[in-house]
Parts: sequence; structure tokens; C-alpha cells
Amino acid sequence: MFFEPLKPQLLTTVFRTLGAALLIGVAASLFGIPQRDLAAQTTNGSNAAGAAASVRSATEMHAAAPTVEAVQVFKAISIDARLNEREWESATPASQFTQTEPVDGASPSQRTEVRIMYDDAAVYVGARLYDNTGHIAARLGRRDSDLPDSDWFIVVLDSYHNHTGGYRFKVNPSGIVGDEANGDKSWNPVWTSSTSMDAEGWTVEMRIPFSQLRFSSSKDQLWGVQFYREIRSSAEKLSFSYSPRSERGGSSRFGHLTGISDIKRGKSLEVLPYVSARAELKQIPFAQSTSFSNPFRTGHDVYQQVGADIKYRVTSNFTLDATIDPDFGQIEADEQQVNLSANEQFFREQRPFFVEGGNTFRFGAGIGGGGGGGQSQIFYTRRVGRSPQGSVPGASRYANIPTQSAILGAAKLTGRTSSGWSLGISEALTAREVAPWVDSTAQQFSAEVEPLTNYFVTRVSKDLRAGQSAVGGIFTSVQRGLRDTSLSSRLRSSAYVTGFDFGHLFAKQSWEVSGNIVGSYIAGATPVLIAAQRSSVRFYQRPDADYLSVDSQTTSLAGWSGALNLKKNNGQHWTGDIGTSFVSPGFEINDLGFQNNSDRISLNTSLNYDERNPGKRFRNWGATVRTELRTNFGGDVTQKALRGDINLQLLNFIGGRVNVAHEFSSLDDRLTRGGPLAMSVPVNDVSINVNGDSRRMLTWSLFASERSDASGGWRQSRNVKFGYRATSWLNGEIGPNYSRGRTTAQYLGRVDDPLAVATYGRRYLFSGISQNTLSMQTRLNLTMSPTLSVSMVAEPFIASGRYDSPQELRAPRSFEFTRYGTDVGTVVHHVDTRLFDIDPDGAGPANAFTLSDRSFNSRSINATANLRWEWRPGSTLFLVWQHRRANPAGYGDFRFSRDIRDIFNVRSENTLMFKVNYWLNP
Repeated sequence: MFFEPLKPQLLTTVFRTLGAALLIGVAASLFGIPQRDLAAQTTNGSNAAGAAASVRSATEMHAAAPTVEAVQVFKAISIDARLNEREWESATPASQFTQTEPVDGASPSQRTEVRIMYDDAAVYVGARLYDNTGHIAARLGRRDSDLPDSDWFIVVLDSYHNHTGGYRFKVNPSGIVGDEANGDKSWNPVWTSSTSMDAEGWTVEMRIPFSQLRFSSSKDQLWGVQFYREIRSSAEKLSFSYSPRSERGGSSRFGHLTGISDIKRGKSLEVLPYVSARAELKQIPFAQSTSFSNPFRTGHDVYQQVGADIKYRVTSNFTLDATIDPDFGQIEADEQQVNLSANEQFFREQRPFFVEGGNTFRFGAGIGGGGGGGQSQIFYTRRVGRSPQGSVPGASRYANIPTQSAILGAAKLTGRTSSGWSLGISEALTAREVAPWVDSTAQQFSAEVEPLTNYFVTRVSKDLRAGQSAVGGIFTSVQRGLRDTSLSSRLRSSAYVTGFDFGHLFAKQSWEVSGNIVGSYIAGATPVLIAAQRSSVRFYQRPDADYLSVDSQTTSLAGWSGALNLKKNNGQHWTGDIGTSFVSPGFEINDLGFQNNSDRISLNTSLNYDERNPGKRFRNWGATVRTELRTNFGGDVTQKALRGDINLQLLNFIGGRVNVAHEFSSLDDRLTRGGPLAMSVPVNDVSINVNGDSRRMLTWSLFASERSDASGGWRQSRNVKFGYRATSWLNGEIGPNYSRGRTTAQYLGRVDDPLAVATYGRRYLFSGISQNTLSMQTRLNLTMSPTLSVSMVAEPFIASGRYDSPQELRAPRSFEFTRYGTDVGTVVHHVDTRLFDIDPDGAGPANAFTLSDRSFNSRSINATANLRWEWRPGSTLFLVWQHRRANPAGYGDFRFSRDIRDIFNVRSENTLMFKVNYWLNP
């Protein structure tokens, strides 16, 4: 069945709690009844007057927004930050700004004037930002840098005037720019700006081509507009169209930009061809039992690539992005981690083609990204072009396996109509990858390690009520051309996911109800589906789960997930939410999404109190309390937790946060990794974070956490981070991080034994483990100009884990273990071979078995240096050097001097990369 049944008794409490809250919210939305008066009104029918008042309130809010008129010009405007053209004088300035920080609603300390003009090709923004303090904060940095110690001027254009987002352009006094589209910071349009400083303040001049924007086809345009200014010396944040911090802001509260008429989208085609080269310098070791070197690699290997990115504006609303033979090399390496769990690690996307426009495909996030819950990572782009999933035969001595599946081509169509429809379609095709290999006689063979694969995603949504409601859907598909029998027995032939989500704001946008429902379906050969049922995501083989079983004949698997959330967004002090989510046991999205768990029913609540305005001691402070309840579909409670935090910022901008949590004892259906239920013991957790004033030359933050459980397990973490801005063009950061701890039950494996009657004919093996981890990420940024910069990142990483003598789970639904050699049986540890010989009952009838000693040491250094030069608008040159050293070992203990020394006792791996592209707008 496509949808699996729920057990009604499990959901009674959930639906009673959530249903009452939703009934109040929906009724208030439909009839305009204030929440506090709803109980009195329920016996009197609907309140028509209340509904009209609610509509009028939204209309009046829209009509009261300030207006700025753009003036048309018919001559070229020089972008030189001088504003000396006579046309600027004809534009009426927008000058009524209001503080949102530090004192919400107060008048600003400095005057600001902004004017707007346009011609046939672009919109022009000129801003005069007065400052009589003599302390204009000007910093240099890369494009899209946050630079918290800098002044900023920001323009946001809601070119559809649909209150759902906008194009943001920001400039600081040094000319550093940033831009984003509907929250997507990876968007890099081609536009120009100029800044200048003088005794009275600073000036900004911008030219934003219409070709970089999307807008309706109407002759007379009405856009939403917002101007922000950040004054670092007084920590002020100003806005042109003011909305209190206690209310929902965003594009629904923007001002109105009038006067723009009869404009065209400009040139429709952009082409970005590129040339790249990569040289890999590394030692290639001899394979075991061979007398010849690697025939595929020399250790000094060079690769070249030529390709192009294409952007075509199909209409003023829709853009087609395509790429031919794309260069998807990452500039920064993924963060190093030690993963001893059964779950896959999540890594953020860093490839430009997938990062840009990613928000178009975001699912289940509610209005403006809040709420929704559930499975929101339906489209995990790192699946496209992933490392090949196949392998070469065991007889291989050398093999040339690609590190990534080649992407033959990819395309995206994205856009939004003036009526509120948003559409995103993504299509990518990855190549069939074949790895040549040789055996011990140097005879060459080949093996298919990844099939030809097609990835398809479509996302559609509709905004209603001027962006206060939204509905949408998503569909994803993965199709693999499985020709090789070894791959067809490992990979799914097809996978589909479809979902529906919605969000609805009501009560003057103070409340939001949102949710989603998703269905999944995978198909493949029987061994593939058996593996899917037994995987760490679901563990259908659990012997005491009477509602689950492995179907050894099936060729498909279906499941579903859903979420429902009620959230109070606005309030002078109090906000909060209550939400529930469901993930059925058969739900599976990992072919193109990211998922670590299924078989879950959750109920979460939070209550927040915030004081946003400065007082006698604090600039702001707040507190939050959260509850978490989770069960599986068999009714077993797998998590009960109470969490809270307090955050504050002093008047001198030093701030901090304290988090506390208590996880109550519950059942654990993941500890034995497919075995019977175990018990999870109570856990206490506390952490504290303190940070200094981010505006200072020297910045710092401190973090410490302590975690302990009733079994004797514990963990301590310490992190300190220092940043130093030596000049406006040079800054650096260093962040050592140290953690240590002990886990009393780390899973090792299982052994079949019919005599282990208490644990269903298997012995589930565990060990205590003591771990230490030390890392230190160091960054140095050198910015010569707004278009030329060098960044360097280095991270030494040392981790160790020492395992104790093995033990076995004594009984289901417990956290009790029998230690071999002490409580029962015998164990012999062979240090030289790193093996444990175990006889579970000594002279008894049970069979002896062998386990490996998994104690480990992970020692490495990753470093990257990157030069970026935007040598002309839209055209960039990159020079990248990547350095890596790794020397793992199996000591298990942590010795800093030895581990650091051993890192440098091996040869390094170095990669040099060059890439240059050229922006064409024919």
C-alpha cells in the first residue's frame, strides 16, 4: 500500500492537543475573532463585523506604507558615487527612517536620503548617508561577506509586489557588495555600484539592470521597496518602511515604488564559458603482493576541462539555467568528523550551480521559511554527481575509480508569475561510470561502478492573500539504467517522491498554521528491497517489533510522512509553537533526498519570552522552554525531553546563552541496530556560550558543554574562537576545539547463537569507548579590493577512540550488559593482531567467536588557499591550492605530541586548480 496505516490509539493524545489549538486558530482566521474572545463567541455563530475588521486591518496596513516615486531619465548616468547629475535633483528623496535597533520605533541619530531613477535598461539608486560622528565603519571583504563591524546600505526590491520575497542589494562604505534573491545568497547578478566618503558621511550609487530582475509584463509597474541602513558606531538598524520587531515584517510590510513604466527585461541570454585545469600531486603506493606500479596514476596527474553555463530569460518571469560539462569542483573541503553511528553524515552543498536558486525547491518550510517540520530535505543536491556506489572485484590490485560521477548536463527552469505561481524544474543526467582495474598478473579488466542516472525535480507553489497563504507541491524522480548485474543487486532502479505543503497566516499575521504530507515509492530487485527494509533508516528485522517484518519477495517499498504546526510569530514578548510530525516505517527518500530515520511520531512544543528593547542592564534578553515526545508506530516511547535556554546581551554588546536539557528514560529501537528494543538512560546536558562585541578589532567567543547519563557515560566540549581585524583589508580567525568523553555502550556487531534465547537467538555486542577529539580551524582573509581577495583555511584534526573489552546485551528493554571475561565466559586480547577471542560461556556449549579491536587514531591536516579575482563584471578567475596529510593508526590513546609528529611523517597530497570564466551578454 502507498500509505501505511496508523494505530489510532497512538495519536489520540496528539490530535486532542493539536486539534484544540488548530480549531481556535482556524476559527479565528475564518471569522476574524480575537483569540481571547473566541470561547465567548462559539455559541453566537460567526462574527461578520470581526471578519470585515480583519480585512480592513490588512488593507489599511498596506495603504499606510510609505511611497517613493522613481523618475525616468533619458541620458546615461555615471556610477561614480557623486550624485552630481541634474536628474538626481528631480527625484523626491525617501528620508523618513525609523530605528528597529537598539530602540524599536525611535528616531535615528543620523539622516538618510534615498532617490530612485530608471531608464530603458536599469534602475538607479542614489543614497546620501549622513554621519557626523567621524566614525564610519568601512571594511573590505569578499562579495556577500557579512562584515558585522561595517556600516551598510541595503535596497530590497519586491518586483512582483506579491509580498513573498525580494531582490536584496547591499553595499558598505568600502564598496563591498552583497546580493540575494528571496533569501538565496548564492545569487550573483551582474550590477554595478560605487561609494565615496567625505566629512558629512558617505554616498552610494547603484545601477541594477532590468535584465537581472524578474517582474510582471504590465506596462505600469508597482513594486515593493525597502531601504535599510546599519550604523555600526551606534549599533543602529534603520528601515524606511517601519514595522515593529514584535510584528511580522518582511516584504508584506515594504513601501511602494511607483513611477516605473513601459520597461523591458533587456538582453535575454547570458553565457559563461570557462576553462579549468587541475593538477594532483600525491604519492601512489604499491599494492600488496604486486611487483609493478599503478598503471593508471603517476602521482603527477593533470586534468583539463572546458564547459559553459548558460542563462536564458524565457520571459520576464522565467529563467532557464543550463550547464554543459560543468565544473563542480569544491573550493573548500568538507568538515572533518568521526562518525561511529549507523547514520549517514550530512554535508552542505558547495557547488555553485546547485546552490544558486536552491530556495526555489525548498519544501515544507511554511510561509517565509517558518514551521512545517517533517521531512524538509526532499531535494539533497549532493546526491547528483555523487561518488560511484559500485566497486571493483576483490581480485583487483589497482583500479581507476572516479571520485565523482560525471554530470553530462544539468538544467533548471525557475520563475514566478505576477499572479503568485512559482515554478522550479531541475533535470540532471550523470554518466555511466566504468572503472578499469588490473589483477596481480597486470591483466586489465573493467567494471561498471555507477549506472547512467537521471535526476528530475519539479516544485510548484501558489501564493494567496497577498502572500499570507501558500500551497504547493513537489515531485522528484530518480531513474537508473541498470545493465550490470552487480549494480542491479545493489541499487534501486527507480525512486519517486511526491508531496503537498501549505502555510496560512492569520490574526494580522501573528499566527501561522503550516504542514505537509509526502509519499515515497522505490523499486528494484528483491535483494535491493531487502537491504532497504533492513537498513539503519528502518530496521524491519527487529525481532520484537510485531508491526514490522521483512518481505523477502517484494520489489517495491512505499511510505509516507506528514507534519502539522501551529506557530505564534508575533508578540510583544510571548511567541511559541506546537507541532506534530509522522514518518512511516516505509518512508524512503535517500535516492535524491536526505533521511536518517523513519518509523516516528513526534509532538514538539516551545514557548518563548523576549525582551527586545534595552533596559538598565541588558540590551535584550529572552528565554525558551521546549518539550519533545517521540514514539514509533508500535507505540514505544523513544524520546521524552525537556529543554530550555536563556539568552541575553549586555549594554556593552557582550552576550551569551545557557542551554539546559533533561532527557528522560525511554526505549531505544536503534541501539541494537536491528535487534530488540533496549532502554535509554536519563541524560542531563548543559552548555554555555559567551561572545564579545562583534564590532571590535578583537572578537572572541567561548563555548563549554557538559553531558552525563545514568550509566556513567559523559562528554565534555570546550571551544574558544578569536578573531582579529588587523586592518580594513586583513583579518583572521583561530578556533581550537577540544572534546572528550566516554560512551558505555558502543555497538560492535551481532553473532548468531541459538543458545542466546533471551535475545532472540543472537548476541548483540557492545563495548565502552573513551574518545578524544582536538581540532583547530584557522582562517586568514586578505582583501586587496572589492574584486580581488585571497582566503586561506587550515584545520589540523586529531581524534582517538579506545574500546574496552566486549560485552553483550543481557536482556531486551534494558540497559544492562554482561562483560566477557568478568561476568561470564572468557576473552583473550591479541594486541599484535588486534583481535579479541571470545568464548561467551567458557566451557559451555556456546560457540566461540572473534572480534576485531576497533580502537583508532585519526590524524590529518586539511588546508586550502583560494585567490579570487573578478577581473570584469561577471567574469572571475580562481587559483586554488589544496593540501592534505592523513596518517591513521590504531593505538586508541590520545597523545598530542606523538599524533602531531605522525601527521608530518607521511607525504602530503596537493591539488592545484585554475579556473577562468568570461561573462557574455550578447
